[in-house]
Amino acid sequence: SDMARRDRREVTNRLILLLAHLLKWERQPDHRTRSWELTIREQREELQDLLESGTLHNHAEQELYKAFEKAVRRVAVETELPESAFPAECPFTLDSILAG
Repeated sequence: SDMARRDRREVTNRLILLLAHLLKWERQPDHRTRSWELTIREQREELQDLLESGTLHNHAEQELYKAFEKAVRRVAVETELPESAFPAECPFTLDSILAG
């Protein structure tokens, strides 16, 4: 259904956004802002709500690595750091991302 597709896309987009902020938080501790912190908290809460659906939870597990690659590309552009400055493999589990 369209709604299921929309929900999956929302989960993926929020995962990318959350992962991007977690990467920036780790890689640029001197640039940390309240805004980053709030984004991390907000995306976590929204994802936790969405992932109460087992189907979406499975989708998030499947998308995690692809979302991580996209987050790395995004953060590399934002920070002007090379992609090689970031882990090649996703160092997070879904649970660790959500729990914080």
